[in-house]
Amino acid sequence: MTSAEKHLALSVNDSIVAIAGGTAKGGLTYFNATNEGIGVSPFYDAASKVPADTQAKLDEALAGMKAGTLKTCPAKCGSLPVSSVVRS
Repeated sequence: MTSAEKHLALSVNDSIVAIAGGTAKGGLTYFNATNEGIGVSPFYDAASKVPADTQAKLDEALAGMKAGTLKTCPAKCGSLPVSSVVRS
């Protein structure tokens, strides 16, 4: 019905601003629902065809992700063990 959306422009912009401002730090930075790094693709012209209860469930799920109350994947999902990280 909809798609998850990565807000790559936000992460790239934040990185460039931090580098230019001399505040960039090494390490991992996560962009997620809490910092607007992800979202839900809009329906545009099809929005009127989406049932209100479906839209409410989508809104509730995104709000839960932003609040940290909706678990979207198992523990350690998307994490690499330290031994897997390539170091130079």
